[in-house]
Amino acid sequence: MTSTETGLGIEAVSPAIYELVEEGAVVERVATGFTFTEGPIWHPDGYLLFSDMPGDVRRKYTPGKGAEEVMRPSFKGNGMTLDARARSSRCRGSPSPARRSRSRRSR
Repeated sequence: MTSTETGLGIEAVSPAIYELVEEGAVVERVATGFTFTEGPIWHPDGYLLFSDMPGDVRRKYTPGKGAEEVMRPSFKGNGMTLDARARSSRCRGSPSPARRSRSRRSR
């Protein structure tokens, strides 16, 4: 299926986007069944972390393996980022506003 058929194409409003995304790239839906997702961050170990806020779940998508739950409850965690040592930080809705997680590689 092409990006035109799925409606998931990339429309560049600035050529600077091509410093990050290959020209002609298409968006690929890799998983479904979530209420509302946000936050996605690509981890250098080769997986995508994202939040399903209403479901209060953090999920991990690994190519060839699919999506899996990695934290429930996630305390409404979203807005993830990684520091130079690949430790994730995220905003939380409850019980505290920010939290850092340690990956196995940072221990």
